[in-house]
Amino acid sequence: MTEEAVTVAVVNYQGATHLPAALPAVRALEGPVAERILVDSGSTDGSVDWVRRSFPEFRVIELGANLGPAAARNRALREAKTRLVLLLDNDVVPEPASLRRLLAAFGPGVAVASPRALLDADRSRIHYDGAHFHYAGLFSLRRFYEPVGSVEAGDPVEVDGAIALALLLDREAALEVGGFEERYFILFEDQDLSYRLRATGRRILSVPQARVFHRAGTEGFSLRPGTGYAPRRTFLHSRNRCLFLMRNYRTRTILAAAPGLLLYEALSLAFALANGHLGAYVRGKREALALARSARRAHRELEARRRLPDRALLRGGPLTITPQARTGVVRRLLHRLVERALAGWWAVGRRLAG
Repeated sequence: MTEEAVTVAVVNYQGATHLPAALPAVRALEGPVAERILVDSGSTDGSVDWVRRSFPEFRVIELGANLGPAAARNRALREAKTRLVLLLDNDVVPEPASLRRLLAAFGPGVAVASPRALLDADRSRIHYDGAHFHYAGLFSLRRFYEPVGSVEAGDPVEVDGAIALALLLDREAALEVGGFEERYFILFEDQDLSYRLRATGRRILSVPQARVFHRAGTEGFSLRPGTGYAPRRTFLHSRNRCLFLMRNYRTRTILAAAPGLLLYEALSLAFALANGHLGAYVRGKREALALARSARRAHRELEARRRLPDRALLRGGPLTITPQARTGVVRRLLHRLVERALAGWWAVGRRLAG
């Protein structure tokens, strides 16, 4: 448990519809808040002027362009004068006690404490309780879309990963492993940071008694019931998953995981074709290859600090699929078959991983 003062940093882009709900909740947070910051990524919707008028206690930092949430979060970490930073996206509404409960969970070796996220549009349903690393190069979200009443909000538990829309972070630990990789722009940047923290021996906690409510998400990126899968998301998923693998997995691990990686890649290609996104998929792969040299350099830097091998971090458990993608008997059956095939291979491949 710690009583350290905290910097609260809200990352904003075109947040005029979200900030009127988020900032009063940030103002109401219980706990030792040293400073409140808003980092804006070139918004043109008047949200920055509104914050300056309505919430003058926020120090506003303008990046001047939309460099992506990874860059905005890194700027917040560099600007913070405290070791602990509560990072929040502009569409996150925290409960008053959430900061205090995250602080209570912080202890030796902990780099991140993440709250339970619930869907703001349906507060009876969990969005996630942290995540685990699936060896296919993905986050496997815990409690994804489960009813709140079916899961007790118990004590903090150790997890592999934290989703960056809301997390209490040890800025020194994060910056030591490179912070958020800005080349991702969005998608996989939190998985990448989580992996590097865990590989270097740091702990990540899910704190289900600390709760935040996630609103509509980022237009064109976030998945919600009734929304489609945008070509931009196909491109980023295609590129960033490859970038994540190159930056973090040992060569031996990639070889050991190859059957599962190729199976998932084939499904990703089929999904892109079915949605008319082949061009976005191919463009993502092409850009990933262009980043290969810098990715391998980052990989060498991680290896110099690594304390845990890949096989100690990776799992072959469930895949996170949005509920609307599992509708219908055929889709549910395919989902189960793919999960079993991936898990079956990892029962063997994990022994060969680095």
